[in-house]
Amino acid sequence: MAHPSPVYESRYGWHRRSVLGVVAGLVPTALAVALRQPVWFIVVITVLTGGTAFLIAVVVAGSRRVAVRIDDHGVTLGRVPLPTGSRTQVVPWGDIESIRVWHLRLAGSNRSRGRYLSVDRRAGAPPLIGHPDVFRPQHVALEIPPASKRLSWCELDPARLQAAAAAFAPEVRIILED
Repeated sequence: MAHPSPVYESRYGWHRRSVLGVVAGLVPTALAVALRQPVWFIVVITVLTGGTAFLIAVVVAGSRRVAVRIDDHGVTLGRVPLPTGSRTQVVPWGDIESIRVWHLRLAGSNRSRGRYLSVDRRAGAPPLIGHPDVFRPQHVALEIPPASKRLSWCELDPARLQAAAAAFAPEVRIILED
């Protein structure tokens, strides 16, 4: 019997979070309909909220592109299939010190602002091409490593991630923060 490949891959797609994002985007439209607002108002609300969320969800989830891949080359952080200027980043195992899965929390808040996968690189590693796929509000100072991926549109299986990293680079630490 063949052993399953140790390669781990997570793709953009329709997951619990992406469906919830679309539903949340449609709430203002449903509220406008329930409150019997004029048709023009319902159309404007739909386009500005639910329509935009739906369009983004269809483009991102429908692309089925690789979001995160762990294989013999290292860790691949795929770009979001939107015109954001982000690029796919491949971080080779020789440059990796640890892989962290963590939640962004703003100062003074316990509420998660998003789940991230970050690759902590060794000192002296060559610079990465492109910029990370990370939303950075200009008015908030954030310490987010350059090799990071927000996990909004993909599901992550921590056990499979750990198994893949252990198979290809057992010396790399995996840190799962709650």
